Amino acid sequence: MDVKNAFVETAMGVLSEFGFSSVFAEKNETGGLVEAEYVNVVMGVNGAISGNLIMTAKKESALAIASAMLGGMEFTEVDDMVKSAIGELLNIIAGNAFSKVDVKAAVYISTPTLLIGEGISVLLQSPGTNKLVFDMDGQSMDVFLDIE
Repeated sequence: MDVKNAFVETAMGVLSEFGFSSVFAEKNETGGLVEAEYVNVVMGVNGAISGNLIMTAKKESALAIASAMLGGMEFTEVDDMVKSAIGELLNIIAGNAFSKVDVKAAVYISTPTLLIGEGISVLLQSPGTNKLVFDMDGQSMDVFLDIE
């Protein structure tokens, strides 16, 4: 399976496990400077596949995702629990997605790095970066696949 399809399939399954009725809303090519959302997770990839994964979500979406992942706990701010849950979500999706990709050697992923706040931009190096947009019961999450 190729990387894009593995990520779409895996993300839909993982989000479903946390109770979201998710819809894969869009897949397009992008590159260059990306205006990030309030909560952003960056993960490096190396080995048979190299590059970066970036997951972005608005504050409200991040709070809803963390609440679903942590058994319905209510959150009003992006605290350490929310940060941990959001980082772990990309970790779960990436680990499972890369296990579905047809490669002949190992793929290694880094520990998630979180960037929180307004006005964050991320420069993507690959002109063929894929932007995957997921709509989850009115909340949204984007995943950028900046990989070779």
